[in-house]
Amino acid sequence: MGRPRFWRASSVALTLPAAFAALLALGPNVHAAASPLAITTTFGYGNAVKLGDWMPLDVAVTNTGPAFDGTLQVESASGSLAAKGGPPGTSNVVYQAALNLATGATKHLRTYVLQEQVAPITIQAVEGGRVVSSADAPTTNTLDVLVGVVSDQPSTLSALAGSAPQGWTPGVIHLAAADLPDSAVLLRAFDLVAVDDFST
Repeated sequence: MGRPRFWRASSVALTLPAAFAALLALGPNVHAAASPLAITTTFGYGNAVKLGDWMPLDVAVTNTGPAFDGTLQVESASGSLAAKGGPPGTSNVVYQAALNLATGATKHLRTYVLQEQVAPITIQAVEGGRVVSSADAPTTNTLDVLVGVVSDQPSTLSALAGSAPQGWTPGVIHLAAADLPDSAVLLRAFDLVAVDDFST
């Protein structure tokens, strides 16, 4: 009478480890579901920033899932430096805006962030207090001298990059008209703006 119980118990003992191993194999796939929101971002001008001045942060969010109704927030490790349009205070959240996206929609946003030193910048899409998607702004080069050139010719005045004082890191950034900020405060980041044969 004991033998059936013995074989039954052995079957359970052999089956449980196999089932546990199968669950472990499936676990990462179950929890690694991709976010329906894709966030892409660029920071600075031409992959370069000038510390101590307002730099543009461009964000694009694409929704491949259900309609999203939440907020987009930018966090900077600088903490006390608030972005243009951002909330006051010393929170790491330096910019926040409503973000509503229908299925299949893409939204583009631009804000400006000021950093005294290179620090991580994180962009998050938050809904109902939960972070649905996040991305880090790409690492950029730092410049001491920033020259903006608006021209139809892509290499116009590029030689200005070699005219900065010794020990300074210059950068000549070729801009489209839409890249130029419409605020005098934001234009202070440029040591020189040259317009070459281009309609203003």
